Amino acid sequence: YLSQQVLLEAQNDEEAINLVFRRILLRNPEKRHFSTMKDYYHDCMERFESQPDDATKLLAVGKSEVQVENPVRAASLMMVAQVLYNLDETINKE
Repeated sequence: YLSQQVLLEAQNDEEAINLVFRRILLRNPEKRHFSTMKDYYHDCMERFESQPDDATKLLAVGKSEVQVENPVRAASLMMVAQVLYNLDETINKE
């Protein structure tokens, strides 16, 4: 649901990555963190573009129905969100 919502709001992929980062970590990304997430996003895009069924399967996981124009973008953004959710900074917020 987060990737679906962000893709509706963002004007481009960089803004989408930035929004996901801010919504999960509640801060703007440092340049190096943004660069790492952007590279990972593009790696995921390449993978899902070559295997679009995997993107569709990923979006089907969970209880929310996902309706997006571009499942490859949405799945790639979900992968970025997954990495961010699993950071120690996210888990151990004080």
